Amino acid sequence: MKPLEKRIKKLGDALLNAGQKSTSNLDLGELAEGLTAAGLKPIFVGFEEEEQEMKRIVISPCFGGFGLSEKGIYRYAEIKGLTLYPEKHDYGLTTYWVVPPEKRTGILVDEAWREATLDQKKESNRLYDEYQLGDRSIKRDDPILIQVVEELGEKANGAHAELKIVEIPDDVDWIIQEYDGNEWVAEAHRTWG
Repeated sequence: MKPLEKRIKKLGDALLNAGQKSTSNLDLGELAEGLTAAGLKPIFVGFEEEEQEMKRIVISPCFGGFGLSEKGIYRYAEIKGLTLYPEKHDYGLTTYWVVPPEKRTGILVDEAWREATLDQKKESNRLYDEYQLGDRSIKRDDPILIQVVEELGEKANGAHAELKIVEIPDDVDWIIQEYDGNEWVAEAHRTWG
């Protein structure tokens, strides 16, 4: 039997497995099951498949890692309705505070940090995170982050970043993995060391 004849026979068997004597009241789900059982891939021309919901995630698939530019941070804050109080440091970095200096209480520095208990240090770190907008604290599937990357394009890239939006099925439990800053989205699974 020639390959085409074998495929036609498989299709006929699939129709019989689906319990069909004619195609007038053909159930596409049953036909798909029959085709799959016969080793054929079901493709229905003219029928629209239900579109799967997708999740959008921002990554930086280049060596150097994720980061937003100053313009990206300001646009993110603008959309979010945050007022920023930037503080430039001698070593070239900027802290983008979301509260004015007089309201930044509880953050330990210098001698107070060195003398603090572990619990006091943890609380100080929590307050620091709460009082400032750090690009690495933004969830990568944050719709505002995605909007910023779409609007600004390359201008959203931090110093060593090349931001990109990837889409994955919405029902996937995902994580971002990286090697030397080069990121990708992976399905989450359990690992042991």
